[in-house]
Amino acid sequence: LQCQFCFAIYLRLLSRASNFKAGIYQLDQNITAPDLVEKVINGDVLQQELIIKEGQTSLDIIKELNSKPFIEKSSSIVNDFIKQCDLCSSNMEGALLADTYFFNAGSNSIDVLQRSYQALIKVLNEIWLNRQLNLPYKNYYELLIAASIIEKEAANKAEKEIISAVIVNRLRKNMRLQMDPTVIYGLGDKYKFPLTKKDLHVTSPYNTYLHKGLPPTPICNVGLDALYAASQPKAVDYLYFVANE
Repeated sequence: LQCQFCFAIYLRLLSRASNFKAGIYQLDQNITAPDLVEKVINGDVLQQELIIKEGQTSLDIIKELNSKPFIEKSSSIVNDFIKQCDLCSSNMEGALLADTYFFNAGSNSIDVLQRSYQALIKVLNEIWLNRQLNLPYKNYYELLIAASIIEKEAANKAEKEIISAVIVNRLRKNMRLQMDPTVIYGLGDKYKFPLTKKDLHVTSPYNTYLHKGLPPTPICNVGLDALYAASQPKAVDYLYFVANE
């Protein structure tokens, strides 16, 4: 491959250049011309991955995606995504399903996020249809909000169904949820560990110490375990739980 002219002649003799598939390819230094031809004809383009972790915020995910070496970025990615997201209201929080996504190098960042969003919608529909009866949620978006609180509150999978039960029981009794992660989310960049009593009095629609009911949007992106837990709370009458940090 050191001679581009020789390679061009080789392709002309093969008459296969019209079958080439555009893309970004990772080539071994010693790759042969026949192997290169087959690679490009087969569309064996470079693959990248995006790992969305349970509990990540959408802005953190976007930063990670935009850090990929071969990604077509959007200068207004949040607004562009929200326009294509029926689930989104004031922001895109919670609209991505935690999982590992593989995509072709050179892909558009919005397209990658859309794959995660479509995966979430599919799962949400299935979980909502198979949820426990008489949950205090009007629709699957409210269930998603509850799942995001569960995701942030639980230290492990076993705790999620219990925390789900506490949320359900408090909502049924018209009690304030009083969940620290919602307050922390509302504080944004102003939050400094640890959460203080003063923080609990900060006016915010996400402050569940001040406001009854669920916060207006999810507070993070979630995985399957939190979604299932939100739809299938443990059969207990707990109104409180203690977090061990």
